[in-house]
Amino acid sequence: MICIVYTMGKVGSTAISRAIKAAGLRCYDIHTMKDAALAGREPLPWHEEVSKARQAATSGDGLVITVARDPVARNLSGFFENLALYAPEGLSKPHHAIDVFLEKYSHQIPTNWFQREMLGELGVDLFSQPFDHKTRLQVHEGSPRVVAFRDDTADDVKSLTLSHEFGKTITIGRERTSAEKPYGELYRLTVESAWAFLPASYLDEMYDNDYVRHFWTPAEIAALRSKWSAA
Repeated sequence: MICIVYTMGKVGSTAISRAIKAAGLRCYDIHTMKDAALAGREPLPWHEEVSKARQAATSGDGLVITVARDPVARNLSGFFENLALYAPEGLSKPHHAIDVFLEKYSHQIPTNWFQREMLGELGVDLFSQPFDHKTRLQVHEGSPRVVAFRDDTADDVKSLTLSHEFGKTITIGRERTSAEKPYGELYRLTVESAWAFLPASYLDEMYDNDYVRHFWTPAEIAALRSKWSAA
């Protein structure tokens, strides 16, 4: 069986794909199958990987694995990963980082990803079947078969689930986090103080949508919002 790790960026997909490859299985790790994302660009090796991944997924020969993450946390991580793009002059203070983040980042990436990619490209409506909030796991029956985790799903649950799916031992390990990267200190300070700078309207946008309501319970959503809120 071929594995397709098909996720938005900054959700921990690398740890999953590396563990699967370490078990000797073929695995594609991609963030988009949209033709528009590839159109007009010089062909690159990952373009071919996207084509092969799409073929495996649509032919029924592949298992698709995807991951959801708190949209605010994911967006902050994505912003800092591409900090040179959004702030080429550099940043030194958390409140300045939040100002640039709110002004320049594409905040709808996580909230729209499953509709745009999973449904739009593979015809899979994950939201039509329930997510198990206790195990933080969903197995979508159909073609292709899809296993969905949250980024905070326990590593042993991810490992056991994928070991069962592939019939081989899969051990999910830890990857380097944003806090451990060169921008880590400013990232850490910004995350710790973001509650003081993120407006309520932004939190409304991030947490009042089908994506969040599918993967998190009302109580969990309230806790996430509280984490980022001064109220």
